Amino acid sequence: MALTWEAKAAGEVVRRRWTPPIEAGDSLSSFTVSASGATIDASDDEGDEIVIYISGGSAASTATITLIAYTTDGETLNETVYLPIVATTATGETVQQIINFAIRPITG
Repeated sequence: MALTWEAKAAGEVVRRRWTPPIEAGDSLSSFTVSASGATIDASDDEGDEIVIYISGGSAASTATITLIAYTTDGETLNETVYLPIVATTATGETVQQIINFAIRPITG
């Protein structure tokens, strides 16, 4: 089953977490992370949770991140994650934030 993470701006570095569905009594042995359309700057595990730092990407595109977790019992767990890359303005706001501001209800 594929996941979609919260969007990031092209110039932003974000930290995302993935907790593989590891069975009780089993634990994370190792993992691999790869990306298409973004850059994996670093990755580490915190117990049975994988922490990934992601940068880059082209505005208005979607990066694909492939996560593979290996367990001590020999199980291999795969996940595909889609990460939308959004455009930003010079002020650091996303295009969606500017649109929401522009179409907000005006009272008074």
